[in-house]
Amino acid sequence: MGSGSLLGQIIQYFQTNSGQYWQYVGQHIVLTVVTLVISMIIALPLGYIGSRIKPVAQFCVMFAQLLRIIPSLALLFLLIPFIGTGVVPALIDKNSLESYILQKEPELLHPSVTKFSLNG
Repeated sequence: MGSGSLLGQIIQYFQTNSGQYWQYVGQHIVLTVVTLVISMIIALPLGYIGSRIKPVAQFCVMFAQLLRIIPSLALLFLLIPFIGTGVVPALIDKNSLESYILQKEPELLHPSVTKFSLNG
């Protein structure tokens, strides 16, 4: 089985399943946008309040660290009996994964972003 054969299979798959593929791409884009909006609705007010009131900032950072202890996949499995499967768990899992990545490596967002410090 050469690389030409694999490429042929990929092309054939997209020719026969292109409608379903683009449907999934659309779902992914919607989930990403909704997650981003929810994150901004939560983070922007907390960030503004935290910049003004140091105990709020300390609480937010401690709470975020607590959430990082629980891996998102394990959290998703714990939540399934309560919220079921579908769009809501996908939003929760996607949001927690993105939050984890941005807390762990904020420079992935933009190279000029520096890590947040309560001391500085």
